Amino acid sequence: PHLDGGHTVFGGIEADDTFTLRAENNLELSDAYTYTGAAGKDTIFHADYEANAVGDFNALSIDTLNNDLYITSKDFVLTGTIETGTADTHIQSSKNSLNIALGDGVSKNFNVSSTELANINTENLYVGGLLGGNIYVGGLLSSELSTITDTLYLEATGDNRKIYFQSAPSTFTTLVARADNGIEVQQSLTTTVGGISLDGDYDGNSDGSDNINMGAGT
Repeated sequence: PHLDGGHTVFGGIEADDTFTLRAENNLELSDAYTYTGAAGKDTIFHADYEANAVGDFNALSIDTLNNDLYITSKDFVLTGTIETGTADTHIQSSKNSLNIALGDGVSKNFNVSSTELANINTENLYVGGLLGGNIYVGGLLSSELSTITDTLYLEATGDNRKIYFQSAPSTFTTLVARADNGIEVQQSLTTTVGGISLDGDYDGNSDGSDNINMGAGT
């Protein structure tokens, strides 16, 4: 199914096929969303599909039964849990002027708190993308990311977008950070299982400050 609306509030939803829900001015799931069908069917929520920077996403709980989840919005509020099992979760802001903050040590337009991160149970978590703004990471703890069983991907891949690690040191399971216009590492980064991959020139063009800059003591 494919549903569009303005400010849209939904109660309990069960879906058994690819499910797309779009709103132009806020999307609220006031009860649980559960996928009950076969494998290989994505769940897609877009709370700001006209990209007017007015559509927030607010969800109680989401369970996709091992299928990929995509969320695009101006801001992100999760009061319960996300469960994608062996599949991936993708979250991004809806336009490049909306910067993304991960962790309680930073605050921007699109905020994912430390508690919200700890309630996302997924194989890989992708944050950002071509639509979103800069990404700011502030002091993440390994306990807040333990529900990501594989890799956290930070994707500031839109034109001239950057990634900043600031506020306090962060610890990840495995980290891949990709930016179009450089990465600023102002705090120490640690992983507990896999490695750290930093790419400050995702598009491969010499069109800005594509450097990875390391701050003192990192």
